[in-house]
Amino acid sequence: MNYRSLLASLLLAASPLFARAAGAALQLTGEPRVGQSFALQLRLRHPFAQLDPAELLLSFGFRLDFDASRLQLLQFLPAEGWNDDSPWLGPGRYGASAFPGVADPGTEVLALGTLRFRVLDAGVTRLRVFSEASDLDLGLNYLIAGPAELAAEHTLALSPVPEPATVVLTVAGLVALGTRRRRAG
Repeated sequence: MNYRSLLASLLLAASPLFARAAGAALQLTGEPRVGQSFALQLRLRHPFAQLDPAELLLSFGFRLDFDASRLQLLQFLPAEGWNDDSPWLGPGRYGASAFPGVADPGTEVLALGTLRFRVLDAGVTRLRVFSEASDLDLGLNYLIAGPAELAAEHTLALSPVPEPATVVLTVAGLVALGTRRRRAG
């Protein structure tokens, strides 16, 4: 057996591990406006579905893909119970681990962490969290089931900050309507 066929056999044997992916989602907290910050919470839906009841989630890791002309990453903050491993993963890679592991909490959703951003420019942009099957530092790492992909995407509408003149005009209009209503009543 040559090295190519051995490598192909190993990749085929490992492929079911990487094919399984928990339902990851990014949940927006706050309205993204130019000059202000907002947060996205990275969550897993049914992270222990169809897994051994003794399963533990040991760690997770991911890369980020976003438009740096519109967004600035301020912070990655792991959820409670997770230890930030980002400094050891290298630039542009974020993750955390838990010892001895996170057991099935019996809930539908498991929070992994929060990403905080500052909005630099208005418009529509896409933010993507992803892992690569070939990188064992990234993805979801289970004790028994092994590695699984981690992927989530969110499209954001980044609002401009209202101009002061617009705010003044809106308030003046509301005051005029209120005054007119008082006189009529």
